[in-house]
Amino acid sequence: MPTWLPMVMLFAFGAAIGSFLNVCIYRLPVGQSLIWPPSHCPGCFAPVGADNIPIIGYLIVGGHCRHCGVKLSLQYPLVELLSAVLLPLGYWHWVINRGLPAGLFGVYAFVVLTMIVVTFIDLRWRIIPDRVTVLLIACGPVISLLYPRLMRTTLADFVRWKELPVAGGTLTWLVQHERIGALAASLLGVLMGTAVIFVVRTLGTFIFRKEAMGLGDMKLLAGVGGLLGWKAIPLVFLCAVVAGAVIGIAVYLRSRRHDIPFGPYLALGSVVVMFVGNALWKWYLGLMYLAGSDILN
Repeated sequence: MPTWLPMVMLFAFGAAIGSFLNVCIYRLPVGQSLIWPPSHCPGCFAPVGADNIPIIGYLIVGGHCRHCGVKLSLQYPLVELLSAVLLPLGYWHWVINRGLPAGLFGVYAFVVLTMIVVTFIDLRWRIIPDRVTVLLIACGPVISLLYPRLMRTTLADFVRWKELPVAGGTLTWLVQHERIGALAASLLGVLMGTAVIFVVRTLGTFIFRKEAMGLGDMKLLAGVGGLLGWKAIPLVFLCAVVAGAVIGIAVYLRSRRHDIPFGPYLALGSVVVMFVGNALWKWYLGLMYLAGSDILN
């Protein structure tokens, strides 16, 4: 099969998935069904019908409802385009370039698409719905148990640590029982994600005398940790903080707003680490003339 064919197919599939992501973004925060009613105009509630073609449909109607003329949000084609671009880009990077198995691509694609939903919901509603974060938290351990390859990096750590005097016996047993070991590794990632936000939230609340981070952020990073592993969490958080500082300062200088939610930065940090996390980590260690292993598959 030529390389370009799956890329084209994933672009089309990503655009179609992006259409469903828009439904999730608009309906999850208000508790509406994701299935019924069908896609409709937010102004006159007329069914979109044949105009519901990802990306192209928005251009055909000129960004306005065909029936009532109300202006449609640019978010619709933007989300569809994002998912349409990121899926084939991920396939090229993870499968073609790095040689990772299709199973890992499926998991990583799921995380990327979920981060798109989280970003747009948090930007608009200032919340991250439990229906999203709880799903992420549940998926990590379940997928790791069924597909231990997801936690290969942490299982390799267990091999190196199994000579420890205290936990050596337990780690040896976990390495020998791969599925249980992968489950334990995923749960360790959930714990790391929870701990990082809990500590920052507690210190920030104490220092600034107001809630520093929401529980949604903590659940989000916990879910990411369960799917990417504990070693990815510090770099995800660091990338989120750097992005938050740069973008936050730019937004403040332009509009004097300083209430931008942190969820989109965690989502961005997660995607960045999934694509270039190993390279970033080795570059950072190289600055200190140190060497280290991969933090991600």
